[in-house]
Amino acid sequence: EIIQNADDARATEVKFYLDCRVLQTLSPLLLSDFSHGNRSNLEVLLKQFTGPALLSYNNAPFTKEDWESIQSLQRSGKAKNPHKIGKFGIGFNSVYHIT
Repeated sequence: EIIQNADDARATEVKFYLDCRVLQTLSPLLLSDFSHGNRSNLEVLLKQFTGPALLSYNNAPFTKEDWESIQSLQRSGKAKNPHKIGKFGIGFNSVYHIT
């Protein structure tokens, strides 16, 4: 899906990065801002989101139409263009399910 979107956007470059870092401790500043004296509970909650990550990048600019389209399921701005792969408007939903 990520590669198809890059192709539709006419990107000439697509990169994937696997970041295997795991954050061992959370910022005390972050914890003090949001924990309200309950640091351990917040730290347990946030640690589930601090593991490895897969990042993707392409060199095509993200347009206003792209922003509008990504906010709506099954309403693609590509629907009228037969040359676009992602014309059905449901593909990026699969990316949401992975994240």
